[in-house]
Amino acid sequence: MNARVRILNLEDDARDSELIRARLEAEGVVCEIVRVETEADYLRALEQEGFDLIIADLALPSFDGARGFELARQRRPEIPFIFFSGTVGAEAAIEGLRQGAVDYVLKQRPARLVSSVQRALQEADSQRQRRRAEEALRESEARFRLIAETIDEVFWEIDVDLDKIIYMSPGYARIWGRAPEDLYRDPRSFCDAIHPEDRKRVLAGFEVQKRGEPFDLEYRILRPDGCLRWIHDRGFPVAGAGEKASSYVGVAQDITARKHLEEQFRHAQKMEAVGRLAGGVAHDFNNLLMVINGFSDLLLEKLDACDPFHEQVTEIRNAGQRAAEITRQLLVFSRKTITQAKVLDLNRVVGDVEKMLRRLIGEDLSLTIVLSPELGRVMADPSQVAQVLMNLAVNSRDAMPNGGNLTIGTANIDIDETKEGVPSEVETGHYVQLSVRDSGTGMDAETRAHLFEPFFTTKKTGEGTGLGLATVYGVVQQAGGFILVDSEPGRGTTFKVYLPRVENGLDVGETPKTAAAVKIEATETILLVEDQSDLRRLARIILEDRGYKVLEAANASQALFHSGRHSGPIHLMLTDVVMPGMNGWDLAERLKPMRPDMKVLFMSGYTAAAMVGRGGLPTAVDLLQKPVSPHDLAAKVRSALGPLHPSDPLPLVDPVA
Repeated sequence: MNARVRILNLEDDARDSELIRARLEAEGVVCEIVRVETEADYLRALEQEGFDLIIADLALPSFDGARGFELARQRRPEIPFIFFSGTVGAEAAIEGLRQGAVDYVLKQRPARLVSSVQRALQEADSQRQRRRAEEALRESEARFRLIAETIDEVFWEIDVDLDKIIYMSPGYARIWGRAPEDLYRDPRSFCDAIHPEDRKRVLAGFEVQKRGEPFDLEYRILRPDGCLRWIHDRGFPVAGAGEKASSYVGVAQDITARKHLEEQFRHAQKMEAVGRLAGGVAHDFNNLLMVINGFSDLLLEKLDACDPFHEQVTEIRNAGQRAAEITRQLLVFSRKTITQAKVLDLNRVVGDVEKMLRRLIGEDLSLTIVLSPELGRVMADPSQVAQVLMNLAVNSRDAMPNGGNLTIGTANIDIDETKEGVPSEVETGHYVQLSVRDSGTGMDAETRAHLFEPFFTTKKTGEGTGLGLATVYGVVQQAGGFILVDSEPGRGTTFKVYLPRVENGLDVGETPKTAAAVKIEATETILLVEDQSDLRRLARIILEDRGYKVLEAANASQALFHSGRHSGPIHLMLTDVVMPGMNGWDLAERLKPMRPDMKVLFMSGYTAAAMVGRGGLPTAVDLLQKPVSPHDLAAKVRSALGPLHPSDPLPLVDPVA
């Protein structure tokens, strides 16, 4: 023992203190002895730190060792205590041994003192190590308890036979909505909370647990309040004697929010894929419908109203118009329609369509309109916002076959960082809300999950296209907003459309009017570039019928050829944008140096952003969206060219929606 030992010696005879030092140092125990003989000095010494051992005489003139042991046990119980006395058979010393003193050594036999000191120091060291281990264990348990009681995950331990819950953290009550004590009484009551559709799979996972294998499960639970939550549960065996699992420990995590995000992501992917498909199909249909409707219009222009074929061609034209409307809705849903966004007052939009709404919903429905007087402005296409309102009103009307109440309202809404009542992915900011609330049949969760999918409908076959709410979704998304639905069976439905609020002033100006049919006798030359032969033939007939000279090209190469070969002026190039090889925009750029005075009018069934890979057409170009009627095509061409004579007014044309 090489360490220096510090000893508190309760002794009235200094020679006995020196005897202790001599005996210990003779055996290699280097020591420092602090001798005291009064109770006051003894108490002061006990207050000091650093004593490894107390050696006390049993009998002192004013103080005795038994009292010294009692004080040491009260104030410094961790310091080992040895009686070193000349008194033989002292009952006090024997009682001290019974209560924890290390030894009682007679001064007449000092040789035993060394072994007693060594044993006392060894026991003290063992006790210190044990106390440190116990303290570390208590700190570890406290940390675990703090973690278990504060985090959202549930820590648990159960025996391998699933008959006894060893530990269940308080998170169980927060997530499951049930008391852990219920599990301690009956571990198998855990299965009562598992969703019936998942119960068989989870029970199979428990069998894996009985075999001593780790498991990893995701399943649903139903809380007593009816709330459904998703759980990710992982368990691992704890080896006991003979390497056989004695228990299972694990952690269960509430992953409901993650599941909702995953579902939203999958839904967004599905909607995007359907949107791309819808956009492509709608573009092809636009070309077909332009041919059908265009030639129908040409026939109707040539047929007298009394002609027996006039009514039949009119029916063909009407059907084509209805098909064009469905196609337009597909393009809106896929966000591949061209919009004319402007700063709007939603109150004005609601007021403009109120009369039409009242006719639309019928007399058996009560319509209430509640508009915010200080409503902010939004940036959107007015015709599309009106369509959103009409589609939502029609949806509400169909949900109230026996009559009811329809309420339309507007309000300013601010969404802060708490995002209370809105999805987490919604951006914070200032919004204008358009709400449509009905007292109809309401919808269950399954219906709400598919509500905005194209062609999804709860109506009977032939009673609806399933595009109304898909169109609403597309318009709102394209305007940078979002839409929320609150509905339960038997409790009605509320749609809330949120559009970003803007600070700009209202856009004002005269609304263009539709021109009456004008027979134009023109003389200009037009370069017509269209890769679809039937569309090209239709456009050529329309233009030639109005007096234009038409140079017909199926692609950019032919257009360049005709331009180089034609010696006279080309007043206008009417070109499709998306074509095999060179697109219409690049073609116009190629021809600009050779024919700087040639005007250009583009046609397409796509949006500007979808038309060319370089990021879209400039917003200032003239763009005519397919399908277009013969009259509108002729009017737009005339508008692009300018009046026939300086005094002639330009024909008016409907704005592109």
